Amino acid sequence: QVEKLGEPVSFVFKPIGSSTIPVDRVALQKFNNDLASFRRVVTGTNSFLGDTKEQMKFLKKAAMQVPGDNTALLKEIREIEKVIAQLDMQMNGDGSIAKREFETLPGIVGLVEGIVFNLWITSAQQTGTYETKLADAKTKFRPVYDQIKQLKTRVESLDSKLEGAKAPATPGRLPEW
Repeated sequence: QVEKLGEPVSFVFKPIGSSTIPVDRVALQKFNNDLASFRRVVTGTNSFLGDTKEQMKFLKKAAMQVPGDNTALLKEIREIEKVIAQLDMQMNGDGSIAKREFETLPGIVGLVEGIVFNLWITSAQQTGTYETKLADAKTKFRPVYDQIKQLKTRVESLDSKLEGAKAPATPGRLPEW
């Protein structure tokens, strides 16, 4: 059961000013807004890539059930899976090496999340290192983002080919009738 406890009250957040080093709040806010905007795109793109990787499992299973010769479809699926693996490594780093407890460089997501985490635990100004890392992440992300957009088109085309080959229905695809 939900009940109203009172009327809305307006308030304003003010920093407590406990930083020992002077902080340019306007510049910090501008940097934080830029970081938040970029983070939204990076995490959304990474989520899309993960969803596409999962979708490929269904498309592969459907391609295996296509009547007749399905070798061209399976070859295309394998090529797409290789592209996904390469993009995943750029986005998230080398998980294979990391799970064996070797140190690895972070992927783009790790770069961005590292900046976010470090800004959450400080009341100081963003450093030049954070600014450089953010610029580096953006530079690395642009070609990856473009490749993921191309991947989206390839997967949509593959899905259409599967429909044309009368493959079984897969999640997200409405069979033609």
